[in-house]
Amino acid sequence: MNYLKNNNKGYNPLYMMLDSGARGTENQIKQIYGIKGLIIKPNKDINKINIIKTPIISNFMEGLSVLEFFISTHGARKGLTDTALKTADAGYLTRRLVDSCHNLIIKKLDCGTVNGEYIQHINKNIIGKYILIDIIYNNILLIKKNNIITIKNYYKFKKYNIKNIYIRSILKCKLENNICAKCYGINLTNNKLIRIGESVGVIAAQSIGEPGTQLTLKTFHIGGIIKNSLNINNIYSKYNGIIKYKNLKYLNIKNKKKIIINNNSYLYIFNKNKKKFKFKMLYGYRIYISNNNKVKIGNKICS
Repeated sequence: MNYLKNNNKGYNPLYMMLDSGARGTENQIKQIYGIKGLIIKPNKDINKINIIKTPIISNFMEGLSVLEFFISTHGARKGLTDTALKTADAGYLTRRLVDSCHNLIIKKLDCGTVNGEYIQHINKNIIGKYILIDIIYNNILLIKKNNIITIKNYYKFKKYNIKNIYIRSILKCKLENNICAKCYGINLTNNKLIRIGESVGVIAAQSIGEPGTQLTLKTFHIGGIIKNSLNINNIYSKYNGIIKYKNLKYLNIKNKKKIIINNNSYLYIFNKNKKKFKFKMLYGYRIYISNNNKVKIGNKICS
């Protein structure tokens, strides 16, 4: 992408199309100009991801070989099968969520509970919730109990380095089959206290179900490439010690890096002959530290 950006100062058709937002995403541009990569097989089981282990190393600009074209058809078929089959699954999930939560209604303004949820590390998710106990800093009352936490209160907590607070939570509400307005907090659609009688269970169920349907339909536009299905993180060492690998099969590539070509490789870190860390590495992982080498805390081992 940097090459396209710098080519003729960005005045080339591909980069101008992407940068203007007229058409295409970064992944689609990579398939046109770079390589298509690994492809996912269509699969009804959502929890399983089957990868075709032969990568497509050509791009659409150069054209694909007969074998590569045949492999790439899996991506197109995956998009269509996902749209046909998994949309029904996402819709059924929404239906079951609504069925289980539709009785959850705001019945009372305040249940009078003295219990709440302990927040160890505050973030912006606490805005709109009710504080359970007074927050006092150096004899200064920052916020009184049973008041809404506003954006100003949040920045006050940041200013005075307050990290731990108690807030009202629907999990601690006294009402048995319903919840009260103060345990729920504000209505995010209008930033006002939720009204009595509001069907918050149905709102929550639809809020969870709708992105599921959207993510299912998104597969059709991706073309079944593996990058959008697996989120492989960098693995950093948490211990000092010696690296050992088990069942390791790999290929050597440029810059002295190794790529794993099997699915049952294990990484171990030993310190004074004690096993401190174990990790299962998958097909396609890159190794940065060789077997029997020393490793320190924070060193990048694989990705």
